[in-house]
Amino acid sequence: MIADNTTLIEARDLCKSFDRGKIPVIRGIDVRIVRGEITALWGASGSGKSTLLHLLSGLDAPDSGRISILGYNPGREADRLELRRRHVGFVFQLHNLIPDLTVEENLAIPAVACGQKPGDARPSASSPTRSACRTAANIASRISPAANGSAPPFAAPS
Repeated sequence: MIADNTTLIEARDLCKSFDRGKIPVIRGIDVRIVRGEITALWGASGSGKSTLLHLLSGLDAPDSGRISILGYNPGREADRLELRRRHVGFVFQLHNLIPDLTVEENLAIPAVACGQKPGDARPSASSPTRSACRTAANIASRISPAANGSAPPFAAPS
């Protein structure tokens, strides 16, 4: 069990650019997220939100700076593999969810792919995943279906 005040993600002085440094995207970002915190990331299109998430999750490497996720260094391949297999999940902004499944069921797919039984892959009522699903359903219920032409693909976990 992780202590309530445990730092889950910490990044110091992150920098990232594209096109061999010609397009700076992230400059000197510091981030610290502790267990139990709900963190939102927002900004204008092209401001670096997705790039920061890619860095913090180990999908991409910073040009400079330091990242720690649960004490793992996503710059090391072995740590990155462990993080992806056991600790970090991705729900991309494009339509990569299976529409016939709830968010919770979509989130369980990687656990089942790693050999867990479907019933064991369901998070407990108090787990962060269940809490995140409830939060997502709550937020989705506030978004007008008219905003994108269809109802959001969220269902609150039972």
